[in-house]
Amino acid sequence: MTELIYEVDTFDKVYNLISNSLDIQLDKYDFQLCRFCGENNPDKFKSVAHIIPELTGNKELKYFNECDNCNNKFSKYENDLQLFGGIKNILAGIKGKKYPKHKDYKHYFQAYNSKNGVIFKSLKETGALDFSDEKISIKSETQKFKPRYIQKAFVKIALSLLPKNELKKLTKTIEWLNNPNDDFTPSNHPMFLLIERENNIPLRKPLALVYKRINDSNSPEFTLVFHYSFFSYQLFIPFNENDENLDYSKLILPLNPGVITDNKNFKEVAFNHYYMTTLKKSRLTDYFDRLTK
Repeated sequence: MTELIYEVDTFDKVYNLISNSLDIQLDKYDFQLCRFCGENNPDKFKSVAHIIPELTGNKELKYFNECDNCNNKFSKYENDLQLFGGIKNILAGIKGKKYPKHKDYKHYFQAYNSKNGVIFKSLKETGALDFSDEKISIKSETQKFKPRYIQKAFVKIALSLLPKNELKKLTKTIEWLNNPNDDFTPSNHPMFLLIERENNIPLRKPLALVYKRINDSNSPEFTLVFHYSFFSYQLFIPFNENDENLDYSKLILPLNPGVITDNKNFKEVAFNHYYMTTLKKSRLTDYFDRLTK
């Protein structure tokens, strides 16, 4: 039996920041050498790849260590990541290659961004949209996404940011990332938990931070913390050779303060968590409530 232990006040004792998207230093000697498959033919680097997906608001951090084939493959994961964000990606007003559109087939409305703000088109009154003088209330279903693709989109960000010397122990992780429909992802495994907090104010520019374990805690060696739009996420990097000796029956997951809501000095905390192992298409129901006065 697996006992999963969340710790909310030990993160800085267990992990140290080793890379982040604010001051990432790219190795010029690896220019046009794909980090994910080893491709080094300059003709295979025609696409403009990004360390962090454009859909999250990243325009600046381009990536020259990702070949066209891998870029096309990873774009499938990123498309599902956009669907996972649902209506909140629209409300945040974040523009990738273009502004996203949201279609809610259950509640019969569409939403998209324009120069004048967010436009809603309601095809049928369902009570899902409530715009009054005092508040905005929205209930919406996401479009279908594959949870495992979401996890892979985040892991790809982490692998792009990690120092090159850390990748040798992550050979199986890269193999897993390169196979969209892999057959070796374990079901409901704690290494595939996605921790989420929703914030009141959206970020227009994403922030990614990679941390490494610095003591002998029974915790995964690497964790990614990622902030964008209304969301803050944390996940752990799977298939690391250095994590094979962990006691998964009593795995400890230290949570970054940025992904939990602390109500009373850690006496009461709140966060969402999801198992992201399935390839079965899924939906989430989103709620957005804001006072306008």
